[in-house]
Amino acid sequence: MTQLGTDATAKLNGINISSATNTFTNVVSGVTLTAKAEMTGAAEITVAPNQTAMSDAINAFVKAYNDINQTLQDQTKYDASTKTAGLLQGDSTTLGLQRSLQGILQSGSAGSVYARLADIGVTAQLGGNLVVDSAKLSTALGNGTEVKKIIPYNNNNDMTNGIGLKLKKFTTGLLATDGFFSNEDAALQRALASNAKDQQTVNDKAARTETELTRRYSALDAQMASLNGLSSYVSQQVTLWNKNTA
Repeated sequence: MTQLGTDATAKLNGINISSATNTFTNVVSGVTLTAKAEMTGAAEITVAPNQTAMSDAINAFVKAYNDINQTLQDQTKYDASTKTAGLLQGDSTTLGLQRSLQGILQSGSAGSVYARLADIGVTAQLGGNLVVDSAKLSTALGNGTEVKKIIPYNNNNDMTNGIGLKLKKFTTGLLATDGFFSNEDAALQRALASNAKDQQTVNDKAARTETELTRRYSALDAQMASLNGLSSYVSQQVTLWNKNTA
């Protein structure tokens, strides 16, 4: 005998709900309910913020930022012990990018009781790397709703928007077709083309100078050969004259 499947049904706070699978979504904001077995009585469901997931996300963000910052540090530093400079050492554009990122992360937001990342235990060290105070972060996550507001809060003010929103706008500008990296690439390409043109100009001038020097040397060599012939002739005539007058 074939028995057709039916939707899973339940009652949540007195409201009938159903799902084509055993998973109920979009019935409680941010919560997915999965039915494991048929029940005839009431079940109490307790929902609490997942502080571990939030802490892991913040630590992952800190690591990602530190990786970027360390790359910028390595490329712009000068190692006195080995007397070697990073590829972008002294490059004002790269240093400006690093300062901008640091400025955003240290800026404030008006959307939460926690105005800055430092208020939840994320602070900057010398050199720009971030470090997490686990105890302070754990305490702040007890008020996870306010911690969350630090990231996406938008009050249409670039100065007081959430840190995440500021970073998104900044990085979007960096990566846009007419943004920082595109403009910097175009500037470097122009400089490269100009350098190649200058090299060609120098090479052409060197070639012309070489041709002129070769021409002069050849003329001088011909003159020297003529003078040597004249000198030999004069010597012969002097010798002959001395014999005739002896």
